[in-house]
Amino acid sequence: MSQKKAEAVKEAFKNVYGYNMDITSSENFGMIYSIVHNRMAKRDMFLAIANMMRTTLMLAFAFLFYYLAKILILQSVFITPHVAFIVFDFCLIFLFRQSYSKFKSFSDSIPFDAFLAWYKQQTLKKESTS
Repeated sequence: MSQKKAEAVKEAFKNVYGYNMDITSSENFGMIYSIVHNRMAKRDMFLAIANMMRTTLMLAFAFLFYYLAKILILQSVFITPHVAFIVFDFCLIFLFRQSYSKFKSFSDSIPFDAFLAWYKQQTLKKESTS
């Protein structure tokens, strides 16, 4: 999260709850999430994709260990056709590891964005009625 967004979230949190927040605190995250949980169906989608990538990453590691064990048991790289699979597996591990971290960080920032949008909507309603 950028410094500017973090300051905006802290200011909005202070105006709503009356005290300064620590962004890394899970309790404060829960307080933010409780306000906007019904507006965040998209977050569930990003979390599901991140979890799918994490699971696929674990499967890629399992296949890598399987291929390496098979090579060690057979004692030769040339009699097993799995060298291409090992290279492909390393590529999968690299891609899924990067993608998982990107989707996870993006899904973690969605509640803060939704909270800011909700806060701005509430302040605009107050300004328009007065």
